[in-house]
Amino acid sequence: VERAAWSMDLSPRLRVLLFGDSLTQRGFAPGGWAARLADACQRRADVCNRGLSGYNTRWAARAVGSVLPDGACAGGVGGTVERPDLLTLFFGANDAVLPGLKGTASRQHVPVAEYERRLGDFIARARHGRAHSGAGACVVCVLTPPPVDEPARLAWEKENHDVRFCGENVRTTAHASEYAAAARRAAAAAGGAAGGADAPVAVQQEQPGGGEGDG
Repeated sequence: VERAAWSMDLSPRLRVLLFGDSLTQRGFAPGGWAARLADACQRRADVCNRGLSGYNTRWAARAVGSVLPDGACAGGVGGTVERPDLLTLFFGANDAVLPGLKGTASRQHVPVAEYERRLGDFIARARHGRAHSGAGACVVCVLTPPPVDEPARLAWEKENHDVRFCGENVRTTAHASEYAAAARRAAAAAGGAAGGADAPVAVQQEQPGGGEGDG
């Protein structure tokens, strides 16, 4: 009985990889969605957070090789997670920054067509890595960018980004909804579905110096 119990404790666990922007990076904060997921998966899955605060899908494409192994990777190298069984992709809040704003306020903006294409690339990379290894398919969960609490976001921008504050909201729910629709299309094109939260998000903190660091 004791040997059987040890065998159960040491059995291989599923690998869950969370890849996204600050909504993922800060998901391990007390009460955060990633923390709750890891808690629910105790002794069944290892949950690995690879959220990159301030990143859009264009910048994430530069980092994906160090996060998600391709088909030739044996896995577990550096920051990679060996062929995850489940991948969440939670990008779009930064891609959906409005274009054409004053100064550097639009620096994170990515056109919606490019955003959709890059999400498709991430999905294909995850699935190719699993197929190459002969393992079962990687389940990919695409999370759509949430709506924006625009009054709270505007107040936060003014308080925290006074140097480059352009006097208007850099994110809106209407614009974010276009990216949510694109995320659903990318998921559907890969034979899956996308989901997301309906609660508005007011603040997405960014890293100093342009938001390109993994804080």
